[in-house]
Amino acid sequence: MVTEKRGPGRPRGKSQVEEEAQDQEKDSTIEEVVELEEGTDPSALYADSSEHILELLLKGKKWTFYYRDMTWGEKSECIDAAQIWGDGDFKFSIFRYYAMALQKMLVRSPIRPMTETTLKKLSREVGEALISIVPTPVEESEVQAIKKA
Repeated sequence: MVTEKRGPGRPRGKSQVEEEAQDQEKDSTIEEVVELEEGTDPSALYADSSEHILELLLKGKKWTFYYRDMTWGEKSECIDAAQIWGDGDFKFSIFRYYAMALQKMLVRSPIRPMTETTLKKLSREVGEALISIVPTPVEESEVQAIKKA
């Protein structure tokens, strides 16, 4: 118990109100631990294959893109394909990564065929909207780990 001095050498204890306030503060900082059930169905670990919709409003019209999430394997394939080795140097083509990812993710699109050539011709607004659905090639935690090495 914390005491404070009052007068020469006479300690005084906390008041009832102070102690109750401190107890309430302790209670509010204690997090409730929730025990989760162990997973038993491995199919729950697979990527979601449901379709999502990206609607883009441009030039007075609505453009609808249907896409699905990439699997871990597809993302790895896109990263591998975007790596360029030449003359002893390593380069990563972010454009190639996004182009391949969009080819894998887009199920239905007003843009056909979805190729690197087609993507290069798109307006900036369309390109930025499309890459917003693609996962970044490298997660922030991976970037930090690379910087530390």
